[in-house]
Amino acid sequence: MGCFVLDGKGKRMKRYVPVGGAAMGVDQGHYSNRPIYEGNTSAYIMAGDRPLIRLGRQRCLMGTLRLYAGDTALDEMEHVTFLYAPGRAEWTVEDERLKGKARITVTTPGDGLGLALKAEAEERLTFRFGGVHHKGPDEGFEVNEQWNLSPVAADGSLLTTAFDPGWTEGNETGRENGGWYIRNDQVDGALGCAVRSCVFADGPAEAENGIIAGEVREYLLIRMDGGAGDARALFEEGIERGKRIAGELEVHTPDPYIDACCAFAAAEMDGAWHAPKTQHGNMSWNMPLVGWLIHGHHLLGHHERSRATLGAYLAAQVKEDTKRGYDRTEEGCLPGKDSRFYGQGYIAEDQDFYNMQTQFFHQMIGAWRYSGDRETGRLLKEALALHLKREDECFDPEGTGLYESVLNTWPTDSVYTGGGGALEETCYVYAAAMAMAELTEGEERQRCRDKAEKIKRAFFEKLWIREKGYPGAYVEWGGHRRLHEDAWLYSSFLPVECGLLDEFETAQALYYPQWALQKDENGLYWFSNWTPGIWSVRECSPGENMQMAIACLKGGRIDEGLHVLAGLARRSMEGVVPGDLTNPTAEAAVQMARCVVEGLFGYAPDYPQGHVTVAPRMPMEWENASLRTGDVWIEYRRDSLRVHLARPARMTLRMRLYAQELVETRGARAWRLTPSLGGMTVEMEVDEGTEAFVELVTRGKRDFEKPLRVDRLPEGEVYDPQDAAHCEYGHHAAFQKTEGGWWRELHLDRGEDPERRRTVDRQRTPVPEGAELVPLDISGSLENDIRDIFRRRYISPRPRHGAGAQIGYDGFSLWTFPFWGMTPPEIRLDRTGIVVSPSGVPVRVEAGEKNAAFVSLWDNDPDKVTVKVGRRARMAILAVAGSTNPMHCGIENARVTFVYGDGEREVLPLVNPQNYIQLCPYPERAYARSPERCDVFNPTDECLLADFTPEVLTIGEKTRALLIRWPLRNGAELKSIELEAMSPDVVVGLMGVTLAV
Repeated sequence: MGCFVLDGKGKRMKRYVPVGGAAMGVDQGHYSNRPIYEGNTSAYIMAGDRPLIRLGRQRCLMGTLRLYAGDTALDEMEHVTFLYAPGRAEWTVEDERLKGKARITVTTPGDGLGLALKAEAEERLTFRFGGVHHKGPDEGFEVNEQWNLSPVAADGSLLTTAFDPGWTEGNETGRENGGWYIRNDQVDGALGCAVRSCVFADGPAEAENGIIAGEVREYLLIRMDGGAGDARALFEEGIERGKRIAGELEVHTPDPYIDACCAFAAAEMDGAWHAPKTQHGNMSWNMPLVGWLIHGHHLLGHHERSRATLGAYLAAQVKEDTKRGYDRTEEGCLPGKDSRFYGQGYIAEDQDFYNMQTQFFHQMIGAWRYSGDRETGRLLKEALALHLKREDECFDPEGTGLYESVLNTWPTDSVYTGGGGALEETCYVYAAAMAMAELTEGEERQRCRDKAEKIKRAFFEKLWIREKGYPGAYVEWGGHRRLHEDAWLYSSFLPVECGLLDEFETAQALYYPQWALQKDENGLYWFSNWTPGIWSVRECSPGENMQMAIACLKGGRIDEGLHVLAGLARRSMEGVVPGDLTNPTAEAAVQMARCVVEGLFGYAPDYPQGHVTVAPRMPMEWENASLRTGDVWIEYRRDSLRVHLARPARMTLRMRLYAQELVETRGARAWRLTPSLGGMTVEMEVDEGTEAFVELVTRGKRDFEKPLRVDRLPEGEVYDPQDAAHCEYGHHAAFQKTEGGWWRELHLDRGEDPERRRTVDRQRTPVPEGAELVPLDISGSLENDIRDIFRRRYISPRPRHGAGAQIGYDGFSLWTFPFWGMTPPEIRLDRTGIVVSPSGVPVRVEAGEKNAAFVSLWDNDPDKVTVKVGRRARMAILAVAGSTNPMHCGIENARVTFVYGDGEREVLPLVNPQNYIQLCPYPERAYARSPERCDVFNPTDECLLADFTPEVLTIGEKTRALLIRWPLRNGAELKSIELEAMSPDVVVGLMGVTLAV
């Protein structure tokens, strides 16, 4: 079992392949690994590679169905081809024990709950169904009761034929409406209502010991919603339901993976809709949340769902202005329950301590533009005013124009910005202010525009890195108020998404992750370089990658955007679940749909203004493609574009000119040829209506020019916004004006900062041969106990105002840790005296309560300590131990300065994780996917440690010091060593100094 499909050349293909808009697997070996959602409830069919079928409802097994030919189960037969399409699963079984083939198709009973099955076989088939039970997770797993049964996580046993006899305990069977039923008091209690599984067979059947057994002649019907009905009719209704759902995002392109995954995305989105709200996920996290980016039903034309969601959550928005303080939780990580965070403007439902409403309102603004509904606009205006007031008072209380990001996106678990202005919230508030300007009039409109302009100025003055062409992650609130330039993927796509960047700035920002971030084998980005990669600091997540693909497509980087989109489509066919787009959340399905609708096909409605833009972004090699949703039908050809709208609007149509010459355009009222990066774009205007057809009459073919890699800027007209011509190192983008009138993007790689490389290499210098290693007695400079580093309380300095997430008062806890029940680990000092490292370096570690000299920007410690040396040596080796965290990666956490007798000073930055990491791993509860990622040393994230230089010295159980080597000037006296704190929240301790003389 588990064979891979081979293509026509005998090459091994993916686990599943797209066939006619379905996912096909051949002779795979899993069971229950493809859910089919039904009735917009937490009920589902668990189909899989092999035709053993389970029914589920929340965490209750509502029965397992197994089919037999003679004494052999069909799922045990030799050859099984499995097809999954929205609302339908189909198996073709071939085996020498069968007469011919058997084909089994299962779907939902129309819009009801249960299953309708059709069997096509030449011989008699029988079935066994039973086992209604509230299932606990597999051993070693914990689950939230709002998770459904998930074989990819807590219920892996269901990937087998496992059937626990205990599942039939308490099962009551009986006759009803001409069929048999099974019920269980335990299940009724878990679900909070009376539920039964009712079986209607077209052959004889009987029940015994909680199992219903019988014969399937052609159709079998199992209902969980109390009804009966015609099995054949309900089967056909279920098939049509699946087609209807798939047709809500019907896409035809030259890439069958994208086409199939669009249908799967529509099914996942429909499955997550439990009126009037969307669930966070389908099988995992099957619970309503204000966010994240899951509210995309307007993309498919379901405006009634968006209106219902908006109404439901606006009813929960706090209107009273009573909570004004800035108190914090007991641990110090989050705003207190009576703080301004939870006051006026807060949506007090389905987000708890998160700030999910940041993205919620962003999506509702999009839904309003899609529908143009006046009542939606009225409700949005009132709610957005309160939301923006809360934004100012909670996240920019000083009125800087930058807003702190606080638990506002999916990957912000264990991420915080400590009170400083950050990229994500600033972008979202800018977009909200711009939308508010459209919703208002007169002076209020002008105030909103002024607010947006202030934010934009602050963005470029404080976040935008001009010489690198992208915005940093955040600005420190205190200390040196530095900009953290080691940014994550959001810095690339979100300013594009929110309209802050022009064409040239967009190109620069989109270039950043190409040289700064890691990709997986499918071309998807790991969204940060921050380590340890605890949940969810560093993931290769589908939602963020789809947002990146959208930005690339909108920004004209079509090849890159399409590569990421196609990469996710292929990755969805590689895992246990074919077409998996909601494990663990629905965000991936929604953003994939958005990537296709808005990115690839360029559908951008603005119905409040009576206008629609359609700007397909197809590569030249695609001759044609089409899209159909509930709102629009787009037929693209390289030289023509047909658009059908469900509601009339004025239209602007844009097409890339894949030709050497444009002779004329047909079908447009007006048109113009405009330069774009890489080539020319034809922009056409069409009068109000529901249909448009435009055609380009051209001569010759010419692709858009791709970004060109160069080692120096060319002659001629060049736009050099990063001053790359005078930069000696780094990655840069510039733009060359072509004879055709458009700009071509230039990528320069001038290599690594040579000073940084010299610093890294210098620390790798071996201990001089024949040198005497002398551990110094620096006890007179040691005033702290390394064991107390997380026992102390770090109270100040902290922001007096604002409602952000911060490091805990213990100096250890990220905001998630108290939520997870994690406490700081015990820091042990088990090795004292002269401790010899694995490489043979002796270090003097003091045994008493004064064994370290701490520096930090907290009031607890000095920001600098000086240790006198007064000796000549060939190398100094420092034993350093302290705290840090993923938010301080890629930046100088502390600084060591070697001061010579003649006054010369050599500075060594301690940068996480280049030469400085935390003195202990995180507890395993903080893991991301695998417990090993609680420390920086793990196979997933080891690529981030390419420049790691210190030797690691174990000084206690799960406690370490770093031995940092620094060659000294030949023959010069080392007068002293200074250790200076640079990062807020970080405590660095000097524990020992050894000289090589």
